[in-house]
Amino acid sequence: MAPPDTEETAPSEAGRGAKLRGLQTRYRLSDDGTHYILTGKKSFVSLAGAADYYVVAAVAADGTEDTAEVSHFVVAADDPGVSFGTVHHMSAMYGTSTAAMTLDEVPVPRSRLYLGVEGMSLFKVVREPHWMIAGYTGAYLGIAEALFRHTVDHVTASPARAESPVVQQELGRMSARLRAARALVHEAGDLVATQRGSLEANAMVHAAKYVMGEVGPQLAQDALRLCGSAAVSRSHPLERLIREASFAHVMPAKPQDCLEYLGKAAVGVNLYDARAFAW
Repeated sequence: MAPPDTEETAPSEAGRGAKLRGLQTRYRLSDDGTHYILTGKKSFVSLAGAADYYVVAAVAADGTEDTAEVSHFVVAADDPGVSFGTVHHMSAMYGTSTAAMTLDEVPVPRSRLYLGVEGMSLFKVVREPHWMIAGYTGAYLGIAEALFRHTVDHVTASPARAESPVVQQELGRMSARLRAARALVHEAGDLVATQRGSLEANAMVHAAKYVMGEVGPQLAQDALRLCGSAAVSRSHPLERLIREASFAHVMPAKPQDCLEYLGKAAVGVNLYDARAFAW
């Protein structure tokens, strides 16, 4: 049996990150009207060369620099004109095969227009931001859970340490932080399921992403204090988890964007207006 197709998003561009405003990647309709033609370069594409398909953000060739009419297209790895650069050697995310992606007059069938209508992507994100950012929150919650579990396993391997009130208090602090973050992520998920697109659900999604970006590195520092050299040994899972936890803030939405969204929500800004936020 052939493996299932894999898909990855490709929004990021050099100097702009994953924001959808000001994209340089452009598209136009082919002369016969059967295909969209994409041209541009994406800078931080996960699973570059490994995934079968990539969801690529682009704007119309005749659009303005700051157009809000962004479209997404499903581009196949073997489409003519698709190529990938050298895989980045990073201090974390070793398994992501991250590299630049070049689109040189890539023909994409009209059936691969994401959402089915041109220019709808930004409005989709404004109404339902979990579409773009909620997945990272769950991934980093999983890393935080693993950090705590491996720390507890390391401590309990030494009964004398496990019985120390000081060590127990440190583990208690880690547990409290993790439980608070988990509760927030779960509440955000519940609100998306029951109040999809509401301002409360959208604000909670941003709050959960921000808090996970704070809690992960805090737990990493706690693990370092409790586990010592075991936490920096390449032979121990903690070393990788500590590195990975520090990158939660790198993934969208960035912490300043989360805080800005929450602040605007608090003072009553209309966050259904695409002009209210630098998406």
